[in-house]
Amino acid sequence: GATVFLGRLRLWGGALATAGSVVLIAYEFEDLKSAIKDKEAILVGAYSVRLAVAMALTASQAGLAIAAAGPMLKILAERAVESRFHFLFDIFVKISGALARKPVMLFLRRVLLRGTLITAAVSVVIAIFDIDALEKWCKRTIYRAPKFRTEASFADVEKELGALYGALTEII
Repeated sequence: GATVFLGRLRLWGGALATAGSVVLIAYEFEDLKSAIKDKEAILVGAYSVRLAVAMALTASQAGLAIAAAGPMLKILAERAVESRFHFLFDIFVKISGALARKPVMLFLRRVLLRGTLITAAVSVVIAIFDIDALEKWCKRTIYRAPKFRTEASFADVEKELGALYGALTEII
């Protein structure tokens, strides 16, 4: 009873964490493409590492969620004997059993811990080397330096002032 309920909660929690990680992967991929476009070598490396770590974290979270849901999946497989989804539940029970072994669980937890630490360290590197919103505004403003004349300027004054306000708000 309680083990099944706890497994269900962990499965839902893991599913939500995995969904959040998929969104993170999408953002990391967009940031990586932007860094490649801007030819920022350090940022390309940092975003590549963070993207790889986000993928590892996603796989680890999903694995831990499936492992925790083993008892619930087993009951579902037993109840679905006459259903056409019985083979699917049996597969998930076998996967859950493999993931629930102690060495595998320890490995997945270590991936989460080390991945979190690596993400924090790489985020510091990105914060140091990435240009902030005010620097981006300075490159696009009408008053930009001659070396930034190739950058696309703002379409109108309202957008320029809005971007300036946003940049100043971000800094403060």
